[in-house]
Amino acid sequence: MALRIEGTRVTVCLPVNTPTETSTAGDVVRMLVRRYRGATASLLNAPVFVGSWEAGDGNVVLDNVALVIVDVRDRGLDDDTFLAELEELKGFVFERYGDAGSPQAEVWLIAPPISILIG
Repeated sequence: MALRIEGTRVTVCLPVNTPTETSTAGDVVRMLVRRYRGATASLLNAPVFVGSWEAGDGNVVLDNVALVIVDVRDRGLDDDTFLAELEELKGFVFERYGDAGSPQAEVWLIAPPISILIG
């Protein structure tokens, strides 16, 4: 019989277009591992995932992006403390990339509810 645990899967999209951004993405992964006792990440060295988005001038921008996934047990978006942690995470990403000379206009966190089946 499988054990079922509810939680939230947090996916963070991290730019890795330059060596500095790759190093910064590593900082974010290490922070997530410390905070949530684990994380799964794509490779941080390009080529990884390639995102594209339309800039304000109408040009399409290609972005090498690493994905980091953290399954957070027993926490949901109805938990104000957890929401505050996610805001802190976004702030950490903004700060780290800014300090590295690669300020970000947006930080994307995807956080759907999940059921984890163990057994």
